[in-house]
Parts: sequence; structure tokens; C-alpha cells
Amino acid sequence: MNIYNICFTGLIFVVDSSDRSRLAEAREELFGIMTSDEMRGVPVTIMANKQDLPNSMSPSELIDGLGLSKLTGHK
Repeated sequence: MNIYNICFTGLIFVVDSSDRSRLAEAREELFGIMTSDEMRGVPVTIMANKQDLPNSMSPSELIDGLGLSKLTGHK
């Protein structure tokens, strides 16, 4: 991953909540971004896309699946 701008005010991370097969990939990407020094202290918003679909993950499933409780140092 390349970060070209080192002045961030926030991150919006969009997750396809209907695609369970790619949740691990989304978690790896999110943690790859958030563990970089440039992102320390930067607020993050997780957007759950496709919540209107019948088999989409619930917010609690996304929190667990993305490991959000392990993210520290962000608002």
C-alpha cells in the first residue's frame, strides 16, 4: 500500500456488508492502513454498504469480523 499524502484529517472505510467471503481481506486492508505511522490518531469511520440486502452482515458481525475492538488510538 502506498500513502502519498501524509496529512490526513480522517478515513472513511467502506465495507461490502453482503460479501462475507472478502471480510478477511477487508480486515487486512484496514489494519494495514491503520497501523501505519501516518495514520496514528486519525479518526476513522466504517461504512457498511449494501445493508439493504437480505443476507448482509449485522453491525455486530462487522465489528467482530473486522476486529474493530483491536483498533486503538483512533476516534
